[in-house]
Amino acid sequence: MLKHNVMVNNQSRTAQAFWLGLGSVVSFIFGLVSTAVLSRILPVSEYGTYRQVLYVYATLQIVFSLGLPRAYSFFLPRLPIEEGRRSVDKINLIFIGAGLLFGVILYIFSGMIAGLLNNEALGPCLRRFSPTPVFLLPVLGLESVMATYRRTYFTVIYVIISRVLNLVCVLSPVIMWHCGAQGAVTGLTVSAAICCCVGLWLERLPFRGVQSRSTSLTAGGIMRYSLPLMWAGIWGIVIKSAPQFFISRRFGTEAFAGFANGFIELPFASMLIGAVAGVLLPEISRLARDEANMGRVLELWRTAFEKSAAVIYPLAVFASVFAEDVILLLYGDKYVGAAVYFRMIVVVNLVRVVPYAPVMLGLGLGKKYALASLVPAAVAVAGEWAATWIADSPVWIAGIQCGALMLHVGMMFYYIGRRTGVGVARLLPWRRCGVLLGLSAGAVMATYTALSMCGLSAGFMRLAAGFVLAGSLYLCVSRMCGISYTSLLRPLLKRRNAD
Repeated sequence: MLKHNVMVNNQSRTAQAFWLGLGSVVSFIFGLVSTAVLSRILPVSEYGTYRQVLYVYATLQIVFSLGLPRAYSFFLPRLPIEEGRRSVDKINLIFIGAGLLFGVILYIFSGMIAGLLNNEALGPCLRRFSPTPVFLLPVLGLESVMATYRRTYFTVIYVIISRVLNLVCVLSPVIMWHCGAQGAVTGLTVSAAICCCVGLWLERLPFRGVQSRSTSLTAGGIMRYSLPLMWAGIWGIVIKSAPQFFISRRFGTEAFAGFANGFIELPFASMLIGAVAGVLLPEISRLARDEANMGRVLELWRTAFEKSAAVIYPLAVFASVFAEDVILLLYGDKYVGAAVYFRMIVVVNLVRVVPYAPVMLGLGLGKKYALASLVPAAVAVAGEWAATWIADSPVWIAGIQCGALMLHVGMMFYYIGRRTGVGVARLLPWRRCGVLLGLSAGAVMATYTALSMCGLSAGFMRLAAGFVLAGSLYLCVSRMCGISYTSLLRPLLKRRNAD
């Protein structure tokens, strides 16, 4: 067993997934508060500009992060803990250089980007935002470092600190000084600088008391692993950003704001998937050193899929049926039309129940992962560009986007099946998923029909009543069908030795 496996906390994967999930919940709550407040106090055009800044950053971040966030989870489990600190420092130095280049490009080309998105107000906001990447990129690996050394509770500490700072810094200029989108963006930059200091300090805590030594990890080795992931990330961000680009340019900032608020994956689904991914990649990286462990890799993934589906399927069906109530609660009357986008993207959650990337990357399928992202990206761009000419509605663009996301998942299925020698039909528990989906749809539709007959209008009361009634009915019926949710209190991923 590697030395670092002896020295790290011997906590179960469930505990690690719990802390990562809790961090996601905290992040979501603070982000939701910020979004809800800004949506109400900023004019729609100003709010759309603010969201465009985030969109530009998210789009370019994938390019300038060079695929490095995954490198922590791949290399650190394979190295002695004595080399961990120097290895983290080496990756962080690459991040700092990439962040500086990112910021300079944002500043210089801010006007051009504003022109591409057809919004002159975007340019000044991007220039104010340009220092932010150098602060945010070096802390992208914090979660991976903590998951590798099983200190994921530090991730929750960081999330709480960073989100509180972000909330205060973003909302204060808008509420107190009425600075609009430019004030909110300035607040983002200030909070990022403080969070960078906190994150880099926390990142060193797993190595306290450990005699540090030079690392055998080389910059060349890092880049050989991360560059295919960078290309996969580029194609992935093309998939993600294509509808935002076409909608923003073709239909304007107001349509963009509605799409941005509505076309979001089910929050709790993304939290669960992210938590499982954070635990799976280091574990699979350890197991993949020996080809004989392939069965254990697949068992981990199938176990995660079954239990994730048991949580996500009922929530996804409920959110799809009660989409108008959800959007009305979150964003108010101005964005109720965004419910159609919310329904469309929630359907994708029924397929993307568990993270596929950790399995592919842990098995050394980085190049195949990039190819599985390239093809859907091309389909998304071509199809959505055509839709701007053929159809006079952003809904068509959202529909094509959902198809591209489904294609992405399908290709990852195919490559995992080829690598493991297991057919696609055997990779997933299809029968159990069908039962879960059928029971969820029956319980939710029965509840929605009953509330509609009672004349309860859309809003918080119908959402709350629907959640309680549908949840109670579903739990009763699922138990009659032999589905026990008490098993979810047991480890999400069976506890095993880490070696």
